[in-house]
Amino acid sequence: MIRFIRDIFASARVVRRPVVSFEFFPTKTDEGERTLLEKTIPALRTLNPDFCSVTYGAGGGTREKTLGIVDRIQREQQITAMAHLTCVNATIDETRAVLEQTRALGIRNVLALRGDPPNGGEFVKTEGGFEYSYQLVRCIREVGAFSIGVAGFPEGHIACKEGRSTGRG
Repeated sequence: MIRFIRDIFASARVVRRPVVSFEFFPTKTDEGERTLLEKTIPALRTLNPDFCSVTYGAGGGTREKTLGIVDRIQREQQITAMAHLTCVNATIDETRAVLEQTRALGIRNVLALRGDPPNGGEFVKTEGGFEYSYQLVRCIREVGAFSIGVAGFPEGHIACKEGRSTGRG
């Protein structure tokens, strides 16, 4: 049964055990994808991970592969999986369409990230898109029916100037 990741963490907290997950990135070749799905993930499944996650790729260029891999992990391996989703290179309407596709595939868990710009440059908001991950989280909530994860930098993101500690006492 595919679970909400929030419930996995809640159950583990009650019995004071760690949560174990594996993160994969979409492969660049069909052969790499076959190896990932037919050899690597089945071998790692024997370690009984609580869940797996699949990255989105810089610039969101792998969104179709991300959803396809998450779908196959869940259907073929019966492992709860999470799809990463970013604000990069997508309009709000495109993001909503990806979320509808995500839901149609039975993917219940999404990791919302601002995301890294392609080629390591400066992040530039896509016209008609999101600038910050909190806006993406709001959109995911509006579409509904997902367990939403987020990530952050304990020391503050390099691009964040507001509220950032200067280290001066």
